Amino acid sequence: MNTFDLKPFAIPTGKTVHISNYPTHAHLNEKYDNQIGKKLEENIEKLRAYQQILMAEEKQAIIFVLQALDAAGKDEAERYFFSNLSSQALKTTSFDKPSEEEKKHDYLWRLHDALPERGMIGVFNRSHYENVVAERIHNELENYPLPEEIKNDDQIWEKRFKHIRNYEDYLADNGFHMIKIYLNVSKDIQKERLLERLEDPERNWEFSLSDLEDRQLWEDYMAVFEETFEKTSSDKSPWYIIPADHEEEAHYLISEIFLEKLAELNPEYPTLSAEEEEEFNQAIKDLKAGKYDYVAILCLLIY
Repeated sequence: MNTFDLKPFAIPTGKTVHISNYPTHAHLNEKYDNQIGKKLEENIEKLRAYQQILMAEEKQAIIFVLQALDAAGKDEAERYFFSNLSSQALKTTSFDKPSEEEKKHDYLWRLHDALPERGMIGVFNRSHYENVVAERIHNELENYPLPEEIKNDDQIWEKRFKHIRNYEDYLADNGFHMIKIYLNVSKDIQKERLLERLEDPERNWEFSLSDLEDRQLWEDYMAVFEETFEKTSSDKSPWYIIPADHEEEAHYLISEIFLEKLAELNPEYPTLSAEEEEEFNQAIKDLKAGKYDYVAILCLLIY
């Protein structure tokens, strides 16, 4: 079982949340004598081993949600774990603004195709939480073909929080376990990263003027995120607020959360039935005896 203490980063169920009480820099390099890179590599090796077992078992799946303001490191975290784990059992999805087709469906509809299969790890770069955060702040409901009584319902966000809690419980009860990460970046570091995107011609494509508009709404975002975390963090689908000013440390903490959840799920390699074991033993004998070698030679002679 993983021994790293993740409690300082976890959001207790039903508790009032103040993001300002959570650090944006964990200073783990100082704590571990600049060995955080080595520890991250060790964790990746453990994750690869766990992923193989999860994939072989094909009974459970993990869904990682990455939420944050712009330039907090969502894309970098997605790329890092995608490049270090087997793509065969990893599914990543980036959630942009809903398309016109998606707006014609219920707001959780677009999650269906994004969900991983059993035995896989899914990573959501943004997620269904955009529908209770960004849409709320920017009053996007006006752009949906919804009945007026829904648009004007002063309980709509409370209802959506309930929908999401119930949906995530439903997934967990079916073996699909969701873990939610908020990358907590400071305003100063976000400013530096946005300037890097603006000033580097090779990174201009990463920048959008909407990033600056959202920066001006920083306090609004914090308030909405805090309420969202309070209403949707649960034992089955917890939220973690991860310091994001230092990229490598953020990746290390995410890897620790990965490992803790995989240890909890405890996937196991499938065991053979007596009949399958007998068939496998016979196959071993046949292969060693060269039985299938003659078939290959025969095919070459025929063709």
